[in-house]
Formats: sequence, C-alpha cells, structure tokens
Amino acid sequence: MIRVDFSATERRVWLESGEAHFSVTPDKQKPFIVDAAGVTVRAVGTAFSVSHDRSGVAVIVTEGSVRVSSAAAPVTENGSEVSAGHRAVVSLTPNAEPLIVAVSNSEIEERLAWKPRMLDFEDATLVEIAAEFSRRNLVKLVIVDDGLATRRLSAAIRSDNVEGFVRMLTSEFGVRAERPNRSTIELRHAK
Repeated sequence: MIRVDFSATERRVWLESGEAHFSVTPDKQKPFIVDAAGVTVRAVGTAFSVSHDRSGVAVIVTEGSVRVSSAAAPVTENGSEVSAGHRAVVSLTPNAEPLIVAVSNSEIEERLAWKPRMLDFEDATLVEIAAEFSRRNLVKLVIVDDGLATRRLSAAIRSDNVEGFVRMLTSEFGVRAERPNRSTIELRHAK
C-alpha cells in the first residue's frame, strides 16, 4: 500500500507494505523521498526498488544513487549512499544500521522479475511464449494441443498483459482459449 504527497517543496511516498519500483527525474527543488517503516530513502535522480516486510526494508538501486537512513540509527545526517548495482537492507530491530552489498545484474533481474516489462518474441514457439508469461503471472497458459505448441510467432507485448495476448491469439491465430479455473487458461486449436 502506498500513500503519496507531492508538494511545492518535496515529492514524498509512504510505502506501508509490499514492494514498489520508482524511476525518478532529478529535481533539487523537490527531492523525492520514500518512507517505509522508519527507513527513509532519498533519491538523487535514479531508479530503485523498495520492499518492506515485518523484518526490514530492502532497497535495490538500478540507476544512479539514493541515500538511506533509519530513524532508529541514522548513519549520518543525510544517510548512507547506495549506488547502482547495490542493495541496502535495514533491519527493523533497534539501532540497526543499513547493510549495503553489491548485487549482480542477474540477482537484480531476479528480484525485480515482478515488474511488468515488454516481452519481445522473434520467431518463438508458442510453448516458449506461454512459459514466459506463466513464469511472470499468476494466470498460467497451458497448451493443450501438441501441434499448437510448435507454432511460431513474433510479438511484442507487456509481461502483465496475459489477457491481451490471449485475445490476440484467439482473434488472429485460430486459437481457442478456455478457463477451467481462475488461474489457468488452456490454449487449443479453434475448431
């Protein structure tokens, strides 16, 4: 859950639970600040993710840098600087200081896999495309007809647009879609 307050002097977001990713345009007159469970993240023209659970707050910086501080144990007046390719974790225990570690591109990719992104398929099989959508969404695409699995497609579509992809298959490619339950879409040849 997020609350937002953009005023004439600052852009402030309160992350009360969950995870959010921010891409921030620099503005020295209006700093961008995220508060999560007593941890403050101040952006300096950057892109970063903040997640908050019962044990702590984690910040992953994908571009630029941020300053992280905690009301329980502020490291400095402005906080600890965390640059791109690093992760800061602040425990919610008293006097906890931010733990900052380098993270690999593959770890960043894995931790931010929940973020919608454009999927660009070039001459991919339907089974490959269905597997990628299923990996990124709660609704799973299941190919019922074996002959349909090897059908090749080229498409660019958002990773969170499963319904749009299925509509495209049914209207343009002779595919029938059925929902045996809320979390599954079965794909078969239209008859």
